[in-house]
Amino acid sequence: MTRKRVYVESSVISYLTARPTKDELNKMRQRLAALWWERRHEWDCVVSDTVLLEIAEGDPGAAARRMEKAHTLVKIPASPETGRLADLLVARKLVPEPADADAVHLAAAAVHGVHYLLT
Repeated sequence: MTRKRVYVESSVISYLTARPTKDELNKMRQRLAALWWERRHEWDCVVSDTVLLEIAEGDPGAAARRMEKAHTLVKIPASPETGRLADLLVARKLVPEPADADAVHLAAAAVHGVHYLLT
């Protein structure tokens, strides 16, 4: 049986590596990210250049923790098709303009035949 591919979006990695919080919603998200991470070997997990750029931003220590986790996953290559599809998603208003990075995540997952986008 072929393993399913999962595109791991930057928010998952951010919750996984974030300092503990008192906010109940974020605490739940952190716990879910940690639970999923423990099972990540059940899938072929991928990230894109866009994920790597997003998680490299901000506090250097936090960025280093995020990058450490991301580098255990497979990086899918950038392609012109991804950019064209992302532009199309925004142009057709399937993804709002302020979220054009989200369009890139969707497009990268689609172009590379990823089964699930985890966010």
